[in-house]
Amino acid sequence: MSDHDAFLQAILENPDDDAPRLMYADWLTEHGDPRGEFIRIQIELARLEPGGRFEQLKEQEEALLRRHREDWIASVREMASKVEFSRGFISEVTLSPRHFKHAEALFRLTPVQHLVVHPVAGEVRELVRLVSSPVLGVLKGLTFLGTFLNGIALAALAASPHLRNLRRLCCSSTSLGPAEIDELTSGPGLCAIETLVLSYNRLGSEGLKKLFLCGHLGNLEYLNLSSNGIDCGGVEALAESPFLEGLKVLDLSRNQVSDRGVQALTQSRHLTRKTGINLYGNPVSRRVQASVSARFRGQIGF
Repeated sequence: MSDHDAFLQAILENPDDDAPRLMYADWLTEHGDPRGEFIRIQIELARLEPGGRFEQLKEQEEALLRRHREDWIASVREMASKVEFSRGFISEVTLSPRHFKHAEALFRLTPVQHLVVHPVAGEVRELVRLVSSPVLGVLKGLTFLGTFLNGIALAALAASPHLRNLRRLCCSSTSLGPAEIDELTSGPGLCAIETLVLSYNRLGSEGLKKLFLCGHLGNLEYLNLSSNGIDCGGVEALAESPFLEGLKVLDLSRNQVSDRGVQALTQSRHLTRKTGINLYGNPVSRRVQASVSARFRGQIGF
């Protein structure tokens, strides 16, 4: 095994550890490769807040990407339609159906931690194969784009034993309704999820009730249900559920929650001061908005 391969293997096996990346960066610099500087810059950027040195490093990062990006993505260009770098390596990739067959090889080349899947029409077999693949075991984030998720694929995702590291799942604009929520929550595959984005679907209040009755989402902290046709009935049921206690952020913006639903939430014994709720774009009266805003001091926004 070459030095390069040994460094890469160490990074793939320890994707959260910066030490192997920095060792590899030193080795690259010793060999005159500008990728070493790029790795160190991105690792430092990941630790900094915006402003001051952060802005200076961003300029250096962008300059290096302008000069070398095409060379650095050459090995994966035919395997993914889009890539993003983090901490010096390609960590987010976008795959379309024609790229699914490359997933295993791609994940051996770079420490992918977030996968974005392009819209799929009539590609259920390929999609099921992908969500059932053991290569997904390294992922922390998984995003689906489009209107293609059906019960077969969702059931395979829920049953997958390979998603133990998955912390973020986004199924925005994928036509999910109550029946699809049944499939999505039917198995333990999503038990480690902390962030769940289901915006711009058709869950309605029935889908919301099914979601918080699920026993596999106990680690959920952030839930985005924006634009799902949820009304007061769903919110009143949520207000009675202990599910509300574990959430840090609940986005119910652009739904159909009126004064009655807001009052149910604010009177819930399960709503804690650590839960922020977004109700922007709902038909809530100014009187109730003013009252709630004064009582909860920004915890609930309109």
